[in-house]
Order: sequence, then C-alpha cells, then structure tokens
Amino acid sequence: MVESAKKFLRKVPIPICGLILGMVSLGNLLYSLGYATIGTIYCVLGSLLMILVILKIIFTMKHALSTLDDPIIASVSPTFTMALMVICVFLDRIFTNAAWINVLWIGAVILHFILMIYFVAVHIFPTKIELEHIYPSWFITFVGIGVIPNTSQLFINELGKIVFLGSVVLLFTLVTNFNQENYEVERNA
Repeated sequence: MVESAKKFLRKVPIPICGLILGMVSLGNLLYSLGYATIGTIYCVLGSLLMILVILKIIFTMKHALSTLDDPIIASVSPTFTMALMVICVFLDRIFTNAAWINVLWIGAVILHFILMIYFVAVHIFPTKIELEHIYPSWFITFVGIGVIPNTSQLFINELGKIVFLGSVVLLFTLVTNFNQENYEVERNA
C-alpha cells in the first residue's frame, strides 16, 4: 500500500504547480470581486492539489529533487512557492492573522529565492548558453518574485516593497547593460 502511494506521488508532476497557481489566483480574484463561493471552490481545489505536491516532496524527496536536474522542470519549480504564497492569502481569510500562515509565507519566500539561486547556479552559470538552449519557461523563475509584493500586504509589507524596488533596479541594470553584439543569433534570410 505504501509503495503504491509512493508510485502515485512520483507521477505527480512538479509543473502542476503552475495550474495550482492559476487556480488559487483566479479564486482569490473571484473572491475579491464578490464571487465568494466560486472563488473559494477554486482556492480549495488548488489547495488540495498543493497537498498532493507537498506529499510528493515529503515522501519522494529524492525523486522530486532529481527532477530539478532538468532545466525546464527547474525553471517552472518556483511556481510551487508562488502558489504557496497565494494560498497563504486564501488561508489568511479563513484563519485571520494566524502566525503559522506568516511562517508558511516567509518559508515560501525563502524557498523561492533558493530555487532561483539553484536554477542560476546549476543551469545558467556553469555552461555557455546558446539561444537554442534558452526556453520561455526560464522567465518564470525570475518573474515569480512579483508574487512576493502582491501577497506581502497581509504578511510583511516592508519585504514586499524591498523586493519590488530590488526588482526594478535589477530590471534597469539588465535593460541598460543589454548589448545585442554579445548575443549572436543566426538569422534565416
């Protein structure tokens, strides 16, 4: 029985967290627009899926970590922490000002930065990157920090402001230092 449960959990894909993020974000939006019932349904369904992912991580840790060797899986893995932050907003409506939700949100923020650093350290810095090896999913890793300021108002608003300002500085640095000559692209005429 335990082995069949682990076998099932191994089949739960980490990228399902993108779906979870969409569901709980839509649920929170619908709730804020006055559609409390349908909004809550979306948040509950997303939270149930998140429980599956958390169980996967807990009971098949070695397998879950090995999936991060794939650059595409590693680049979408921060949707786990983004979804967790948004779920914390939903949970705060039910358990107002509960300390454990603050701890969960802070843990998600810290884990998000760890996943970003891991992705850069393992999949970007060690290799010479060519354009054909860059996938659109790579942007998920970095735009995910936008969830921190959006959810921080209920938890640590100052942290959200710092992350937002830091993101603006990094964006400005990236845009002003971008030099197309450093990125040779073959063009088909």
